[in-house]
Amino acid sequence: MSDKEYHSSFDSHSDLDSILDLDSDLNLSIKIEEINKKIEELDIKVDKILNVLKKDVSVSTKKMSDHINFVENVYENVKYPLGFICNTVTHYMGTTKYTLNTKIDYFKKLK
Repeated sequence: MSDKEYHSSFDSHSDLDSILDLDSDLNLSIKIEEINKKIEELDIKVDKILNVLKKDVSVSTKKMSDHINFVENVYENVKYPLGFICNTVTHYMGTTKYTLNTKIDYFKKLK
């Protein structure tokens, strides 16, 4: 192989390597663009989820919290009068004193 052929073959390998490098860079660039698009799509989806959570779930949670507060207030206002009534009724029925945890089988008492 002559020097000329040797250099010529070396140059063609170098050209081929350059082309392969360019192709590889192009593929890498395309992959990066695809990944960026996916990231943007995911970002949009996450924003939508956050908006739903902020709007709908926050409103529902607030409503539930208001309802719980209402029930607790009603309970605080009626538990002592209700306890008095239950104690009076259970006294006349001859059962044990009523507490909020007392479970009375009224059907057994009626027999």
